[in-house]
Amino acid sequence: ENTPEQVFHVFILGLVVGLRGEYYIRSNQESGLGRFDVVMLPKQSGRAGILLEFKATDDPKKLKAKAKEGLKQVKDKQYLELFKQNGVNEVLAIGLAFCGKQLCLVYQNEDISPNA
Repeated sequence: ENTPEQVFHVFILGLVVGLRGEYYIRSNQESGLGRFDVVMLPKQSGRAGILLEFKATDDPKKLKAKAKEGLKQVKDKQYLELFKQNGVNEVLAIGLAFCGKQLCLVYQNEDISPNA
């Protein structure tokens, strides 16, 4: 049986598939100390990468906290390593939490250039 998180993951992949011309899209791969949800590596140097981390909750009051937890996981598990290895200096990290049809998104721009 598909978990809500898996269903959401497939939905988001469907949305970003149109960006294949400009990004290499990776899903559920190991990076750093864990597995990220969706990473978009820019094909053109100088562009920012995008990382999406999903969290599910059954309590709508916890949506924002869960989304922030997704962002924290990006740092804790060193998911940005994949971008560094590919020469990407800036990443838009997005934490997405959902509860049924409700959604909360938090984001942070990460400067990971060697001189940052």
